[in-house]
Amino acid sequence: MIICGAGGHAKELYHIFGNLLTNVVFFDNVNPLKHLYDVPVINTEQEISSHILTDNRFIIGTGNPLIRFKFHTLMTQLGGVLYSVQHHQSCTGLDNSRHYEADIFPFSFVGPEVTIGKGTLINTRANIHHNTSIGDFCEISPGAILLGNVKVGDQSMIGSGAVVLPGITIGKNAQIGAGAVVTKNIPDQVTAKGIPAIYI
Repeated sequence: MIICGAGGHAKELYHIFGNLLTNVVFFDNVNPLKHLYDVPVINTEQEISSHILTDNRFIIGTGNPLIRFKFHTLMTQLGGVLYSVQHHQSCTGLDNSRHYEADIFPFSFVGPEVTIGKGTLINTRANIHHNTSIGDFCEISPGAILLGNVKVGDQSMIGSGAVVLPGITIGKNAQIGAGAVVTKNIPDQVTAKGIPAIYI
């Protein structure tokens, strides 16, 4: 398995889920690392292609939605298959008969009738309440709270400790600042912060 990234989030992913992962290497094409925790770090597409011949699974080891999407695009073009994890200390109301392609970290809560898109990260202690819909390649940061019937567009980021009130829609490629309280709909491609959150 390839963990895409070798920075902070990749370290946390490996620390939390390492016992579930086999045949692991990290991939980092920015930093010239050769090992992380005594695990090899590969740096080129050629090395990815070679590893995929023996194990085509990959997991996204970054929080940033744009980079999550880029890693997914690169890895699938090279023949990789997205692997997702759900920690046993998360509380989810997800439909267990369906396969979700999202990472769900410890102590998070996912309520009933929630949909989560491909490549999305639900980070530690995030709370996603009933009937919420989250798009592809989003990041719901630690401690963020999305109350019922919230809609989050693709590749959006909800900052740590932010609260999104019921029925709010957040557009695509939007960023909600840490600790913000979102009381009104947020359009595509804006940053919103503050209490109440305003966008720029």
